[in-house]
Amino acid sequence: MKRFLQLCLTMAVVMSCFSCANASNNTTEEGTNSPTESKATSAFEKKIGVNLPEYMLPGPIDPVWGENEIMVVAMAHIGPFSSLEELKKSPFFPIWNSCYPGLDKIKDIIDTGKGDLWYIRPLGENCSLAINEYNMDMFTGKQEEGSGKVYYRTESATPLLLRMDANDPGSVQINVVDNDGHSFGWIPTMAPADNVLRDATAVTDVTYHPIDWLVDFGADYLCDLGNKKATLRFYGDGQVSINGRLGRYVSFHPQKDQSGIALYYVDEQGREGTAILTKFEQSDDGFNFQRLDGYGLGVDDFVTFLKQ
Repeated sequence: MKRFLQLCLTMAVVMSCFSCANASNNTTEEGTNSPTESKATSAFEKKIGVNLPEYMLPGPIDPVWGENEIMVVAMAHIGPFSSLEELKKSPFFPIWNSCYPGLDKIKDIIDTGKGDLWYIRPLGENCSLAINEYNMDMFTGKQEEGSGKVYYRTESATPLLLRMDANDPGSVQINVVDNDGHSFGWIPTMAPADNVLRDATAVTDVTYHPIDWLVDFGADYLCDLGNKKATLRFYGDGQVSINGRLGRYVSFHPQKDQSGIALYYVDEQGREGTAILTKFEQSDDGFNFQRLDGYGLGVDDFVTFLKQ
């Protein structure tokens, strides 16, 4: 899903010398299931062992909407972090802090006990916001909506971090009333085909995913060299299928003297790599993959992937 976001690109070079924390979802090729611990996520719990390209800080992402639309809340997927401390240890935290206004002022996360971390930002002043439990019994009508746990409630909402499971049928119900009296409620869920946040009234997805300029989430891409083959499938929640097995990735803009989109990835076995992705000029349904450091997916250092 392509999104047109106003990115105020501010130059800043950040060297990669931090440690990163992560966890993974147990996901099949058909969709996403409940998150579980797995061997594949261990590399995200250790210091990154490959060199990251120097990167730019994009600046705040300002959502854009039509004249007759009403937008009350911006949401962004960040990643599989279970605490603020883990998030701040990530080498990519400076990027997210640049993209998402108020992130550095958040003191703690709202934790439902499972799922990935999401950034939620009210777009107006003096919004009231409540986050309530949602579960399968509520989905099937066995339990009344709003009768579960109240995770958070405020009459003056500011940017916050919510750890939640966004797999179907959803795990939280968010209700917002803005300063103009608009009242909205939604249950955040991701579409299983691509793990992208489903559209909701008055909610806009501002996830920083520059790789979506080159790939379609949920689509298969193949590099076939005859004696060497590799497949990739990127998802909107930071998961990537590498040769049919799930790993994790982060995409970002490299320093201005490098073209393309920078990519950090780690596969199920904990093998890490970095690469630069560029547009394949002969087709809109492909991209060039140039390995920079680490695991090379089992193919050559410069190859082309084509959409299947």
